[in-house]
Amino acid sequence: MNSEHETLWRRLEQFQLDAPGTAQPFTVRLAREQGWSLRYAVRVVEEYRRFLFLTVTAGPACPSEQVDEAWHLHLCYTRAYWNDLCRDLLGQPLHHSPTEGGAEQLDYHREMYLATLAAYRMAFDSEPPTDIWPSVDKRFDGAAKKTIDPTRHFMLPRPRIAPLIRQLRGRLSPIAWVGGVALLPAFGAAWNPLDLPGPQFLWFYGALLATAIIGGFALRGVLREPDDGSPFPELDAYDIAVLSEGEKLAMQTALCEMIAAGQLTLDKTDGRLSIVENHRPIGAPALVQAIYDGLALRQASGISDAYNAGQLEAARIGVKLESLRLLETKESTRDARWAPALLCAAVALLGGLKFIVGVARGKPVAFLVVLTVAALLAVVTFARPIRQSLRGRRLLRRLQVRHPDLKRGDQLLTRPPAEVALGIALFGIASMATASGGIADLHHWMRPQAKGGTGCSSDGSGCGGSGCGGGGGCGSGCGGCGGGD
Repeated sequence: MNSEHETLWRRLEQFQLDAPGTAQPFTVRLAREQGWSLRYAVRVVEEYRRFLFLTVTAGPACPSEQVDEAWHLHLCYTRAYWNDLCRDLLGQPLHHSPTEGGAEQLDYHREMYLATLAAYRMAFDSEPPTDIWPSVDKRFDGAAKKTIDPTRHFMLPRPRIAPLIRQLRGRLSPIAWVGGVALLPAFGAAWNPLDLPGPQFLWFYGALLATAIIGGFALRGVLREPDDGSPFPELDAYDIAVLSEGEKLAMQTALCEMIAAGQLTLDKTDGRLSIVENHRPIGAPALVQAIYDGLALRQASGISDAYNAGQLEAARIGVKLESLRLLETKESTRDARWAPALLCAAVALLGGLKFIVGVARGKPVAFLVVLTVAALLAVVTFARPIRQSLRGRRLLRRLQVRHPDLKRGDQLLTRPPAEVALGIALFGIASMATASGGIADLHHWMRPQAKGGTGCSSDGSGCGGSGCGGGGGCGSGCGGCGGGD
């Protein structure tokens, strides 16, 4: 980048898309309307900033579908878009130009998209993230674009067989023995396992299930990114909390530290939080400031209001830890989850077929049902999301071993607020159970929230004033124009 472009990029990085103090900031609304996780929406908004940069510095640019959705939503904020962004920051209008349709327009937008990806690589010296900026063929695959109501339909990812085979081919030798052992029971019953007598089938099925579970763990170990032993980055208490249990613990950690520091008070009779005037946490992490400012707008609020105020900053911490390879993403662990799950699912399917045969022949099937349920539980276990990377798990264990004295809440009472936060981040809110005073009261009011989500606000998404009623859809491609009419 030249100096002019660097100045523009710094201004775009500082551009406030999420208005402070609002019940539903831009990124939160984007996540809710698109059905995305808040972490993913944070990343999309960052890529939208990069797209805006490219429209000015690299000529007409074509966004990905995800970036285009952020653009659609921003256009609804007409004053912020046309005045704050286009007039004051970019210095020129940026019009949204949907495709006019037809083969010629499709080719035009495909070429524009390829040029945008090339400009991205040159400007930012990195590859565009493929889960936000897919290949040109995926970007313009009209058959792949469907709008689904998640409240009425279940959505499952399509297995990526070809990439999985390629990945296994490169790492075959460590797991070759697993495949060989897994085939031994099948070789012993090569005729038809469904025709085996009940006791023999149960032995066969039990061995097959055990082999599948062992093979599943071996597959998971092979398909996950290994811990390379590289040095760890410096993390604060809120980073550690997200690494340990997630964004919710980070917000709980912030509340505990703010109470310990005298910045918040808790009414133990109704669980209402109130800020202490003239105690704004100057210089504190963004999460603490966001919670304080959010509660300041309401004077007295519940814990759920504090969660809503801090959820966006907590999600940004999650994105940071993903970029540091301390937390896994859905993409990074998809094969490591679904390959073992499908292996156990095949065993469960065999058990289901034998169950049908047994019932049809009037045979007892109780033990078979138990084993089949065990196979299904293995499927669910393997398919569950993997949060921490192997590197992140090693870091967390090292920190827990280094600070065993912070595990008990009664020992936290005499510690500075920063150490209170670190103890809760490392060992969870359970460490607050033996505390006393405001922190113990906060633990009492947090417990009913333990099963609740920290998802986006349910406020309506309609636009006020002279705004539109929602973003308009595009055809097979949208192009950004870097100049005015």
